[in-house]
Amino acid sequence: MTITTLAALALIYAHGRPSPSVGLISAVDFGARPLGTSSGAEILEITNQGGAPLLIGSLTMSGDHPADFELAAEECAATAIGPGTGCAITIRFSPRGQGRRTAHLVVANNATDSPRTVMLTGVGQRIVAEEPGPPATPAAPPPPAARPPVGPTPPPAPPSPLQPPAPPPTPPRVARIEITPAQMDFGTQTLRRAGSTQSARVSNVGNGSLGISGITLTGEQARGFKVVGETCTRAPVLPGASCAVDVVFAPTRPGPHGARLLIVHDAPAVSSAVELAGIAIEPPVAPRVVRMEITPPRLDFGSHPLKRAAPPQFVRVSNTGTGPLEVTRVTIAGERSREFSVAGETCTRAPIPPRASCTIELGFLPQGQGPRSAELTVEAREPRSRNAVALAGAGLEALAGRLEVEPRRIDFGSHVLKRSAPSQAVRVSNVGPGPLEISRITVSGEHAREFAVVRESCTRGPIPSGAACAVELRFTPGARGPRNAELVIVDNAPGSPPPVGLLGAGLPVSSPPIPIRPEAIVKSGWCCTGSGVVASTPESCQLRKGTYSVDERTAKSRCVIIR
Repeated sequence: MTITTLAALALIYAHGRPSPSVGLISAVDFGARPLGTSSGAEILEITNQGGAPLLIGSLTMSGDHPADFELAAEECAATAIGPGTGCAITIRFSPRGQGRRTAHLVVANNATDSPRTVMLTGVGQRIVAEEPGPPATPAAPPPPAARPPVGPTPPPAPPSPLQPPAPPPTPPRVARIEITPAQMDFGTQTLRRAGSTQSARVSNVGNGSLGISGITLTGEQARGFKVVGETCTRAPVLPGASCAVDVVFAPTRPGPHGARLLIVHDAPAVSSAVELAGIAIEPPVAPRVVRMEITPPRLDFGSHPLKRAAPPQFVRVSNTGTGPLEVTRVTIAGERSREFSVAGETCTRAPIPPRASCTIELGFLPQGQGPRSAELTVEAREPRSRNAVALAGAGLEALAGRLEVEPRRIDFGSHVLKRSAPSQAVRVSNVGPGPLEISRITVSGEHAREFAVVRESCTRGPIPSGAACAVELRFTPGARGPRNAELVIVDNAPGSPPPVGLLGAGLPVSSPPIPIRPEAIVKSGWCCTGSGVVASTPESCQLRKGTYSVDERTAKSRCVIIR
């Protein structure tokens, strides 16, 4: 488990939740041991005296003589120790030099006072070998007691040349850590924006290697700071060398922030933290500006015949500001405002967000000749503004069509009652300069029910100048004797011709043909022109410079159509 994870857990426990607490003695003295020998095992018990699981991250030796103390066995690392339980650590002392030997056992954990240290002490002694003496002789009787000498006491005898003096102890190699600066103030920083990077320099001012095992951020507002780079945990820091830790202030909520940059190392216990501070502020709010833009600023519908609608045109209303645009009204004003209309719009339904737009559809129906003009006005609520678009158009006198019908009379002949005669067609032509509109085609008269329009192509739409259409008729006599009716064509052209006369006669099944009055007989046949075969009289076909035939089949077989 990493030091960062343990520090994060310790921060959580420090804010009102149950937290672990480490129970551990602060020092162990192993006494004096000869060089090259090991002491008996000393067992250290770590207990959890808190209310949440205790996690031991690492057990490391640091200090002046960490090599003299051996972690013989342990059952604590990477283990969750429940409240009220514990684990054991076994340590032996094997002095490698004379004199006092010291070290620190560093216990990294998830308690709020992590890491915990235990002071380890012991004394290394050199073993002195004694010189062999002469063979032992039998004990002689004790001499008589001598009188104490009179005078000053003689000086002590010099040391034997066989026992050299002990060499002075070798000074231990010890790493010492120094961190600069002790505080970092990042000043004022806008929320959710990373500020400038500041660096903490970690120097080894001792004569032993410095091992750094972890770098973490602790404190209530630690999330507002980030370690963005470091060169300290890659390898031990040699004496006289240094490394760097780069920190940036990137707050996510406003207000003052404080945290600690914690350096976990194996040097003797000194202050290993850098205080971090900064103030976060909300980003400045840009004032909302509403701007309305209308394109195009002028619409020209062009010239159109009177009382005929021009094709629609559109205006786009755009919000080029930073706040919502609320369009309250779209109107048309001016002298000829009734000839212009708003056919549809999407601007007043809801506020228009920034960088969005809506459309207005406009129509023009001229009622008089000459130029026509008006003004489209678009009003907004805030800021109160009116934007106008100039509308223009012109009315032209309509060019009328002129109706021509051929033939002017159709005689279906005599036919048996209730049996339909062969159909005949009427050609309807527009010989005027303007378009011709036919609104209705009907059969009227005394026997209108016996004549019927089978099909026609004249009421589908305006007939351009020089174009034509056809009306196909059928006669079914319902009674004996002559039958007559009229084909009525309703159009918009002035001076339209009179209705087309329809004639026929009804015969019983066995009756001879009934003669028709000579004045009612009209010779009708078929005329082949350059565009096709049409029903016609001989006179009309001659005027068309066509070829006349009485029989339709004969006319079609001989007719050559020029395309």
